[in-house]
Formats: sequence, structure tokens, C-alpha cells
Amino acid sequence: MLTPTLESIRDLIKKMRRESRRAYHANNDGEKADHFYNFCVTAHSMKDFFFEEMNITSETDKLPYRTKWNEDSLLIAASEIANTSKHLVLRKSTRNEIQQAKTKGVVQGEGSFVRLYTTNGGIKEELVSLPELFVVLDEDFVPLFEFVDHVQQYWHLVLESHDLIMEDSEILCVLGSMYHNGSGVQKDITKALKYLFHSAEMRNKDALNKLSGMFLIGEGVPEEIVLGLTFKHMLEIQEYLDGLPRNVNQSHVNQARQQAREWSHTNWDDLRSRYIPS
Repeated sequence: MLTPTLESIRDLIKKMRRESRRAYHANNDGEKADHFYNFCVTAHSMKDFFFEEMNITSETDKLPYRTKWNEDSLLIAASEIANTSKHLVLRKSTRNEIQQAKTKGVVQGEGSFVRLYTTNGGIKEELVSLPELFVVLDEDFVPLFEFVDHVQQYWHLVLESHDLIMEDSEILCVLGSMYHNGSGVQKDITKALKYLFHSAEMRNKDALNKLSGMFLIGEGVPEEIVLGLTFKHMLEIQEYLDGLPRNVNQSHVNQARQQAREWSHTNWDDLRSRYIPS
């Protein structure tokens, strides 16, 4: 295996997410551009990984998928940016002629961001200007965050629609958040709960935090689900207990352990059937 951490399309989509975060949070032009181009190369590679995962080998069978992907201007841009970064110029594969890119360009500039920080008076907001990248499509200037967010959402939905999620807690959590927020999809709380609940069962703390937040604002998550999953995590992930302050009341710890043991034997399938309609 020449790519020991990339054994499936699920590994690749998580690599793409990591690169998007690096690009978005980079504080200088050079690093932001480097991470952005890496993101585009990975996004372009998703197509080959998809064909391998689905065992689609003939060009005839690949054509309908390529036709569909070519209807999305941001996917086209990601592929053109990836190929340009690899080959310097785009060329037609059949005649080695220079090919005119549909993407007009990628330009550097500055964007406005809200920075949050804590003070003695609480949480403060500050509007700051930081380096930003824009993908130019005709007359549209698409900022980096909007660009990478769209590409990631697109591919997560491809994995969902072709049953390529494969019990992956991180991907389940992302899909749950997408359906909860209505990001790239129609908002669907029932589907969001299904994905987030299953992800939290698999010890994904981001999913547990999301469910807790949904409970607090009254979005259909019963308290016993949040408490049960929390206790389950406390029992199964030692860091929850290792991270407790030294002066914590030991009887409270023992009580939490006991509660966790009781919840660990609860029929989670029954909870799912009661609160998350199929």
C-alpha cells in the first residue's frame, strides 16, 4: 500500500476536510494557496476513488457520472485547479493542445472575518481582515469557504446516495450536521437525528455535542438520549474520567460510573426506534 492512510473513499473525503480547514485557517497568502491547491487535488481524486469503490471500470459506464459532475461549476473549477497545479497548463488529452479553462482564475485578496475571544467581561467579537482566496467563475467571485464547503457537501451526498458511508462515525456526523443546518440539502431533523445518534453511539464526541445542543434549544432530542449517550461515553472513553478535576467529589464519580453501567446495558435499538422514525 503506497498510501497507508488512504484505503477508501471515506479516508480521502476526510483528508479533503482536513485540507479545507488548513486552507481556511492559514494566516498568510502562501500557506493558504498551498492548502487550497492540495484541497483541489484531493477533490479531483474523489472521482477516481469513487469509480474504484463502485467497481466501475469501463469508460462507457463512467460517462453518466462524469456528465453529471460536469454540470457543477465548482467541481469543474476544483478539477481544473488541480490539473493546472500538476501540469502547469491544461491540455486536451487526445491532441495535446492547450485547453481553455472554464474557470477564469483564482485571485488573492482580503476577506472580513469575525474573531471571537474571551475577556473578563465575557465573549467579545472583533471584525478583522485576513488573507482570502477567491475562485473566479465568469463574473462571480466565490470565496474560499463557500467553495470548499460546496465541494465537501457535494461529495458527502454522493457517498450517502451510493451507500458508501460504511458505519463511519465522522461522515455520519457531517451528514447529520448538514441535514440539521440545511447545508446543501433540504433541512430534515429526522434524518439529522438518525445520523447524529448513530455517530454518537460510535463515540463521536462532535455528534454528542451536536445532540446536546439540539436538546438545549428544543429540537426534538429527548433528555434521556443525551444523558444516556453521555454516560455511555464516560464509561467507554477513559479520558472523560481522567480529565475530571482532582477535587471532584468521588461519590459523584462513582454515581456517574454506576449510571453509565446501567445505560450501557440499555437497548439502544429500542431508543432509536422510539425517537428516530425510520
